[in-house]
Amino acid sequence: MQPGLNQRPDLGGRSILELLSNQSCCYNGDLSEDLPIAKSTLSQHLKELKAAGLIQGQIEGPRVKYCISKENWEEARLRFKDILEFHFFIYLLFVVLRMTN
Repeated sequence: MQPGLNQRPDLGGRSILELLSNQSCCYNGDLSEDLPIAKSTLSQHLKELKAAGLIQGQIEGPRVKYCISKENWEEARLRFKDILEFHFFIYLLFVVLRMTN
């Protein structure tokens, strides 16, 4: 997994990941039409997600086609799942301890 995967993407990055994970691939131009994100902001998010290894880009003529990186996406999803389960466990432990006091 790429080093950037330890960073949490913000809402714009998550919106891009959501859109791409529900499709096989889409073009950069399509993304700007489907997401309420300025083109410059979208470009920055795509650059960061690509650097993190969560998406892949292929240059086709004057356009770039972006796809979810299935292997890295699955690894990140599993890592976040583990983190969420751990936090939920801590929360439950806190609730039980409060109830016993």
